[in-house]
Order: sequence, then structure tokens, then C-alpha cells
Amino acid sequence: MKIKIASLLALALVLGLGAVLSAQPLPVQAQTAEGEEYIVQADDWLSKIADKFYGDVLAYPAIVEATNAKAAEDDSFATITNPDVIEVGQKLFIPPAAEAVAAAPAPAPAADVAGIYKVMLPGASSPGLDITLYLNVDNSMRQVSDYLNGEAPVVEVGTWQAAG
Repeated sequence: MKIKIASLLALALVLGLGAVLSAQPLPVQAQTAEGEEYIVQADDWLSKIADKFYGDVLAYPAIVEATNAKAAEDDSFATITNPDVIEVGQKLFIPPAAEAVAAAPAPAPAADVAGIYKVMLPGASSPGLDITLYLNVDNSMRQVSDYLNGEAPVVEVGTWQAAG
């Protein structure tokens, strides 16, 4: 009887140890107090990643700056020379939200805004188009065109002139 119990205990120990050793480790993203590392996935672009981490597609310059700073000290990061071109598997550095907000340009005060115009158009071969035009009293303008097809919005800046 003692041999049976000892055999059963040994079998349970071997099976339990085998299950523990064969368990797959959970994927871990390196995260520090200064930020975290992120590996670019298929269909990623910087504004989409900025939206994921900060809730703001226009916060991507903070990721570019932080990644380029890391690339200067760590060869596992590649310098981003064109924010429109990132590669699957590329390692990015995502700074904390507080740093991204601090790096983002402050919005113009409400008194400086001449007008905000928004239009949404249906699309025959796409989900549609959402355009927002921001006009400032200093004659600067910013237009954000989102084609609602999963690609990054197009941001254009320039000047405008009042007519009449």
C-alpha cells in the first residue's frame, strides 16, 4: 500500500512539474517609469499607436522624439527619419502620457479661433470622409481629413485669407 501511495505521489509530482515547465510565458512589453517599448505590428502607424496610448492621433511626434532619443543610446532602436514610414517588428519607445502631452503643442486659446468647420461625406467605395477645418485669427489653418478606412488621418497646415 505504501508503494502505491508513493508511486501515485511521484506520478503527480512528475505531471505537475511537467505542466509547470511546459507552460508558455506570458508576453511582456518592457515598461519603465520613463515609458515602455512597443514592437510595431502589421497595420500599425504612428498616429494609430499614439491614439492607442494617449487617445490622440496628433501625439505621435512624442513617440518619434522618444524613439530617436533611445536610438542614440541603444542600437536595438532605429531612428525614425520619416514619421510616415515604420516597419513591422521595429522597436519604438512610448513615453509616458504626461511627457507626450507636454511635448504636444498647446492648442490655440479660444479667443484666437476664427472658426471650426466640419463635414462628413459618404463614400462609394470607402466608409466615408470626415474633414475638420480649424481657422485661427492669425490666418493660420489646420485641416484634418480622415478617410474612415483605418488609415491615419491626413493633417494639413497652412494659411487662409478672409474674402470680403
